[in-house]
This record gives sequence, C-alpha cells and structure tokens, in this order.
Amino acid sequence: IVKAVRQNVLFGARVIKICVDCKPYGYTADEIRLFIREAAKVGMKVEGHVQTVNGARNAIDAGIWSIAHSTGLNEEMHTLMAQKGIWRAGTDTPDTLAGHPVSPQAYQRTVASLKDAYAKKVPLTFSTDADYYVAGKTRGEVCLEFLKTWKDAGIPNADILRAITINGYKVSQTETTRGPIKAGYIADLIAVPGNPLDDVEALKAVQFVMKDGLVFKRDGVMT
Repeated sequence: IVKAVRQNVLFGARVIKICVDCKPYGYTADEIRLFIREAAKVGMKVEGHVQTVNGARNAIDAGIWSIAHSTGLNEEMHTLMAQKGIWRAGTDTPDTLAGHPVSPQAYQRTVASLKDAYAKKVPLTFSTDADYYVAGKTRGEVCLEFLKTWKDAGIPNADILRAITINGYKVSQTETTRGPIKAGYIADLIAVPGNPLDDVEALKAVQFVMKDGLVFKRDGVMT
C-alpha cells in the first residue's frame, strides 16, 4: 500500500483512488486508514470506488474523503457520511439513457438513495461515470441526461447547480484556482439563454464557452 501510494505520487497523481471492494479480498478499515495516512503526508486525499455496504462501512469508518458510486450506500451509510463530511459522488443513472437500460425498480432505488442523501445533508457532487458511447450524443450531452435523476429526487435547481459547480471544485480541491469569478482565478465560464435556477434543463443549450480564459464557443458555434 505504501509503495503504491508513493509510486503514484512520483508519477504525478493529485488524488489517490482505491478499489475498496471490487477485488476478491477488499480492503479493511485499517488498510484504508494506511492509504489515508500515507497520502496525507503529501497533502492528498483518498477516494474509494465502493460497491457493497460492507465496503462502504469500512471506507466511512476509516474516514475516506469521498465515495464513488452509490450501490453500497443506504440510509445508515448516509447518516455516517453526513456526520463525517464524506463526499458522495454517486452514479445516479437515469432510466431514459439509450442503450443502457435501467429497470423501473433499479431506478426507484437510485432516486430514493439520492433523495435520502440530500435529506441527510451528505455532501453531494454531480457524478455520472458516463464513460460509454451513446449514439448521436457527445459525452457532455450524455452527462447532462443525469439531471433527470436529480430532478426526480426533488432536489432544488440551486442545489443541483451547486453539486455541478461549487461542490465539484471543493471535492477535487481546485477551489483555490478555479470556480469563483474573481481576479487571479482561472476563467472558466459558460452562458445559456435561460436561467438554470428556474429550469436546470437550460444547461443543455450552452451558447458560450470560455475555458482557461480562451473562448471555445460563441453564439452556439465552436470557435
């Protein structure tokens, strides 16, 4: 564990991600604590890929920074995460994504889980794991399909926007260089014709994109 963390630091990693329970053996809470202690020596956080309730319990007990995916999270886990301030980067897949069917029962569980996490004030960030191909859509368009789950969970537009923006900067620890619109920060901006506070679907009609201070799209046309 120590060797793996140090090697990745030397290779240029800025966060340590571990597979908590997707291997035959899985990691114990003490082993996860060792990851966390070693990463902390160079100021890095540890994220865990979690699939099971037992894996989630070990990761939360160890005090992990964030948990990717939500299949192993339940009401008990959400309560503990809220107490410890552990980030939830769930994979909240909608039931309308072409080529990636989700059963009505599975979607109900996904919506209920996200709703419970929000109600318990678990720190939430917008995450999709959408690294797959959907015919006729860009990866960005596929990611925005996941807005449906957040809407169906009854989460207010303002908090959806916080999860996509402010919370994304916080969980990735980039809020000291990106995010706020102020002097000295990297200029990443988009513009849409509608107000996403009124209708979050407005995010699907981006007309202007500035990244790192450079204009990539103007009036809906790539520059």
